[in-house]
Amino acid sequence: MRMIDINAYDERTMVLAKPVYDTRGRILIGSGRVLHARLVERLLEMGITCLMIEDEQSTGITLDDMLDMPSWLEQIQLMQLCYQTAKDKKVLMHREVFACAGKLLNEVKTRKMLLPMPASMIPKELQLYAHVVNVTIWALLTGVRLGYNELQLRDLAVGCLLHDIGKVLDADPANHPEAGFNFIKTCREVSLIAAHLAFQHHERLDGTGHPRAIEGTAFHPFAQVCGMANLFEAKISDGSLAPHEAIEYLMSLSGKRFTVEHVRAFVSAVPAYLPGMNVRMNNGREALVFAITSHLQRPVIRYQDTNEVVNLAENLSVLVTQII
Repeated sequence: MRMIDINAYDERTMVLAKPVYDTRGRILIGSGRVLHARLVERLLEMGITCLMIEDEQSTGITLDDMLDMPSWLEQIQLMQLCYQTAKDKKVLMHREVFACAGKLLNEVKTRKMLLPMPASMIPKELQLYAHVVNVTIWALLTGVRLGYNELQLRDLAVGCLLHDIGKVLDADPANHPEAGFNFIKTCREVSLIAAHLAFQHHERLDGTGHPRAIEGTAFHPFAQVCGMANLFEAKISDGSLAPHEAIEYLMSLSGKRFTVEHVRAFVSAVPAYLPGMNVRMNNGREALVFAITSHLQRPVIRYQDTNEVVNLAENLSVLVTQII
């Protein structure tokens, strides 16, 4: 099983490995199906640009480190309910947010590694809620690397889940950090830290962010973690950058937008290459990312021409030079 851009789908050699879901979380197209051209066109109209497929290349790739689709969708639908209730009734469903935060924290704590599904695998109407769930996962992985305790991780998760709630409360997207902050702080059950995380996630260490252009120690560490996760998720979900490119971009912002310590923690927590990616190596050969084991930036690859499996963590002279 591997992920592909929908435009790379070939009905002659590929079948769906994971179902495609509609806006209500119901199975639209089941696994094992072949997608004909009209179906692909319909999925693109729905905003679905990524698929999980099985083909000859993907033999042996399981993607066990990914959060399973039903659990992922359950949290997305829960956040959709919370956001829509906030929009319609101006009420924060804090218990549901806490439940989602607890579920994701438990997944992170009980797995060696956890990867979220791409938001582009589901219809555009759900992608905002998939975004906040995915940002929370990346942030929790980073928080663990930073040594945060249980309470800190829960506050971080709650803040990340709510960081974009201002987008459904104010018609002007530029106002969403402040709108979210003003709304979240009215709920006594939610930590004020979570409200400030929503307020600050677009700020920058050097004072060039918004909405308040704060700088230095005024930029809360949790908001930095959320800001990195938000930026990373946005870049890989819209297809503008591959994961390794998004990580390199974040590294270029170290000491300017985020502290060196926070960027290092993020880079050490998030994989640069995902299983199933086609890559070109520095020896000119093409390979498939086969697994992620001991090193998140040095995966196990399988050469396309010989099926030889090589662990890059143990072969430091072999490098990935290009995603193909």
